[in-house]
Amino acid sequence: MKTASTKTTKPAKNTTVAVPTLAEKSAETAARVLKRGTCQTLSKKSTICFEIGVDGRGDAQLHVVDNSGGGSFSDDWVRFKDIQAALDRAPKGTPVTSYLLNPLFRGVSQNTVGFIWAVLVKEGIVVPSATTKRRYDRLEPTAFLAQVRELMEGKTTSAAGEKKSQKPVVPKAVASKPKKSNKATKT
Repeated sequence: MKTASTKTTKPAKNTTVAVPTLAEKSAETAARVLKRGTCQTLSKKSTICFEIGVDGRGDAQLHVVDNSGGGSFSDDWVRFKDIQAALDRAPKGTPVTSYLLNPLFRGVSQNTVGFIWAVLVKEGIVVPSATTKRRYDRLEPTAFLAQVRELMEGKTTSAAGEKKSQKPVVPKAVASKPKKSNKATKT
């Protein structure tokens, strides 16, 4: 005759999970601004102001700060690693469009994608394609990343000749218009 065996279990040990504090979370996501600049939108109808910075881990980030035109945009920081990963989804040597960045900006104004793309053009990460109209060729970001490293180390000022702590010179038309931002609400 078989007897039912009973298995005794020990109570789980009290384990504590390290939960980052609010200060630690903000230190991870907050960016230290290294460079402020301006560039024209892709349509050349307005000027946008942008910032390049690094987060607490030293990862390069960028975001749009202002727009002289009427378009809304998200002013959230986006990691350059994420932008690079999005660009790398396209085969090497083929012209690309800003469409590759769409997954990074779900739930925010589509202007954001075009504005970030304009910053990538300004920084020499993508250039208009010589062979295909309305498409861009990717360049290696080594010069951009070297500039970020130099700015982190305080060896240089921004490419616009501004000191790191100064705001970019914005045309009066930009300065007089209120900033339009549409940060995505998390549900």
